[in-house]
Amino acid sequence: RGYYGSPNISTSLIGEGSWDEKKNRLCIVACRIYDASSSLEKSHVGDCTTRLSLRFPAILSIRNTSTIVGEIWSVKPRNESGFFDRVQFRYGGRIQLQGLKYEYMQMDKVKKSCPMKNPRNSSNRGQYPCGYSPDMRFRLWVIELSKGIIGWGSLDPLAVGDQQYQRFPFLLLSSSSKPNNPGVESDSNSGLLNISYKISITLSSSKLDGGLNPVNDSSNESLRTKIRISAEGVYDIATGSLCMVGCRHLRSGDKSFSSDSMDCEILVKISFPPLNSDMRSKIKGSIQSMREKTDPLFFKPLQFSGRSDYRSRIMEPIVITDFETRSIWRMGFDLIMGQIIFQLLGTLLLLCQLYSSRYNNTVPTTLRQSIFPSEEIPLIGDR
Repeated sequence: RGYYGSPNISTSLIGEGSWDEKKNRLCIVACRIYDASSSLEKSHVGDCTTRLSLRFPAILSIRNTSTIVGEIWSVKPRNESGFFDRVQFRYGGRIQLQGLKYEYMQMDKVKKSCPMKNPRNSSNRGQYPCGYSPDMRFRLWVIELSKGIIGWGSLDPLAVGDQQYQRFPFLLLSSSSKPNNPGVESDSNSGLLNISYKISITLSSSKLDGGLNPVNDSSNESLRTKIRISAEGVYDIATGSLCMVGCRHLRSGDKSFSSDSMDCEILVKISFPPLNSDMRSKIKGSIQSMREKTDPLFFKPLQFSGRSDYRSRIMEPIVITDFETRSIWRMGFDLIMGQIIFQLLGTLLLLCQLYSSRYNNTVPTTLRQSIFPSEEIPLIGDR
């Protein structure tokens, strides 16, 4: 995911390597597996001229949100068949790495762009989702009054405080799942929490602002424009208000910018409805440029709404005070067991299919892909 260049690599590899603890890097010598698609018995290994390097950054930031950075290359002579140039790739998906930290870089700009009001009374707390709950992750729809829905996307928390966001915090009851140092919350007395997000949006409108239009435009590209924004800011637990400064990844097709260039003059504001509000209540938000209208990267504000059917309704938080507030989530036993049984059933079916493949030489692709929709149906039912 996130290839640079236009590689055309379609092969199966097996390899072995060594781990460099000082550099947090895994170096692998890989060999091609031939005839892997026909039968496991007929497949064989050969051509061990592929090299793979995987690095796991210890610190994430608004400019570097990739949990895995790597490259793959061939050590063959350039004029020999099977040679390919060095290819860089990144992976920024949901992967939990122990000890991974997040470093905030735009908080001075956040303080200027997101003025906070006086601290609220502590009795108002608990009406909005806490920063560690799954409710902070949601899908969005970009709305324009004259055109209706013109885009869609998602907002995924990257870090809460300096700790990587845990997708299922109630399954990690150790202190590692919650902040363990006083620097995590910017102001624990007022309920302000530092938080960072990854925002992905696809706009379907063919008439976008100049700041959002791809420079190398074509009739096909103009129908859909993908926008990736990394953002960090402050979440007010007492009011459900989130204000962040964002950095937009500029398209590599723009020859005037490098592939690592970013536009960090973006303001993101989000308002969460109370937990006890009507189920039809929506998360409201906006993404706007802080540049002058004459700037080529300026774009008109994007208004969006998100789904707010909070999963916290089926969970009961138990608050424990030990130098800081912690939440231990308790949920229905039947819901947990139902999902566990689903996963076990899928495992058994897959093992049966793999066993039968030794005699039938094939594994039904449709069944194999339908057994584990893990990204679509996680343990607690990803809504």
